[in-house]
Amino acid sequence: FSPPHTSMVDRFQKTLDFLVPKIALRWAIAFVLASIYAVRIWFAHGFYIITYGLGIFCLNLFIQFISPQSDPDLDDDAGILPTHADDEFRPFVRKLPEYRFWFAVCKAICVAMFLTTSRIFDVPVYWPILLFYFVL
Repeated sequence: FSPPHTSMVDRFQKTLDFLVPKIALRWAIAFVLASIYAVRIWFAHGFYIITYGLGIFCLNLFIQFISPQSDPDLDDDAGILPTHADDEFRPFVRKLPEYRFWFAVCKAICVAMFLTTSRIFDVPVYWPILLFYFVL
């Protein structure tokens, strides 16, 4: 006999395993979640600090996604193409794989959406300043 929450965890893991090879579907799900969050913020007329934090977090994830795992400026032999036939070619390896990037973005959007359910997180702030800080 297993606890009832294990079947939910197993179904969730099975769904994640199903989504691994389907890149377009994964990002469509992320886009739908982001759209629902944007509509929520639009109609709530608030929670700009939460949205700013979500934007900064997603930007940080994107920077890690496009960054190489090893920094060629710090490594002596990184980034050098092989000169002999027996030299090993190391392809570009990302610091953050695409699947983990997608999963972290979806989790962040879900957490931000949960935080918008309580008015305690709706800190009054002048949103153009946050937009200026984000763009700057």
